[in-house]
Amino acid sequence: MRLNMAPSNADHVEAVLRKIGRRVLEDVWMSGRARAFAVMAMATLVGVTTVGWFGLAAEATTSWLSCIAIALFGLAALVSSVAVCRLRFRWRCAAAYVSAIAAVAGLGMVWWHRTAPPGSSSGPSAWMVIGVLAAVILNLAWLSVILTPSERSQPDMRAASASAQVRCGPQSA
Repeated sequence: MRLNMAPSNADHVEAVLRKIGRRVLEDVWMSGRARAFAVMAMATLVGVTTVGWFGLAAEATTSWLSCIAIALFGLAALVSSVAVCRLRFRWRCAAAYVSAIAAVAGLGMVWWHRTAPPGSSSGPSAWMVIGVLAAVILNLAWLSVILTPSERSQPDMRAASASAQVRCGPQSA
C-alpha cells in the first residue's frame, strides 16, 4: 500500500513502519532467569568443548562421532552467545535447533563410548555427560523463550497498554 505523499515522505514513513514491524514481530523478550541459565550453559559448553578437544587429542584413536559432537557443542555455545546479544526471534530459534542437535550428538557420543568394542574407547568421560546436560539445559532455555505466547513475551508493550487503559479507560469496539 502506497501512501499519497511526496516520494521522500512516503519512503520515510515506509521505513519507519518497517522498523516498527520488525521490532514488534522479531524482538523477543528474555527473562533474567532464562538469560542466566543460557549464559551458564554456554560457559559450560565452552569449557566442555575445550576439555573435549584436548582429551580427544590425547587419545590414540577416537570416533568421528566424538569430533562432531564436540564441534556441535562449540557451535551451540557460539550461536547461543549471538542469540543472547541479539534480540531476534530467528537467532533464538537457531540456538534452540543447534543446541538440540548438539544434545542428540552428545548422547550418541556417550552411547558410543559406553558400548564401543574393548580397546577402541576408554569409556565415557565426565565432560561428555556434562556437555550433554549443558546442551539440554541450553535447549530448554531457548525453547522456553521461543514458545512463550506473544502476550507474555513483550512485557514493555503490555505495561504500556495497561497504563493507557488506566488513563483512557477500556476501549470498546
